[in-house]
Amino acid sequence: MISWSVPRPMVCLMAIMLSPAAVAGAGIWLPSAGNTSWQSECAACHIAFPAQLLPPSDWRKIMSQLNRHFGTDVSLDSATQQEILDYLQRNGASEPLFNNPQVLPRITSSERFADKHRGAIRIWRNGQIKTLTDCPACHKDSARDEPKN
Repeated sequence: MISWSVPRPMVCLMAIMLSPAAVAGAGIWLPSAGNTSWQSECAACHIAFPAQLLPPSDWRKIMSQLNRHFGTDVSLDSATQQEILDYLQRNGASEPLFNNPQVLPRITSSERFADKHRGAIRIWRNGQIKTLTDCPACHKDSARDEPKN
């Protein structure tokens, strides 16, 4: 018989940390295998947010309003727009990030973003960074198209 010397609370903690839900949530900020059009077009202004941050229905809303994308016209030719939309829908989240389907989803106003970026929100409010989508302002080693933890 094998005798375990690991305390029971530690075993429980390890089980929770290695659960599929915890592992999946930890990697949500990392981009899935990319699409070059998605990376070049979306990262031209902000990081190319990983597709798994929003479900396909939210990506459809965002991609259908590129002529007024949060106050800016970022229209694309129809082939490129469809390619990016197909990529985002294939790799989108299975659960919605927001509970209000009437509002255009804004990743930087989600609870998930706020929980992970409290410091960035504080310095943004103090005027030290221009926008919450400027990840390299805080993540000095990050490229616009590849967010780092």
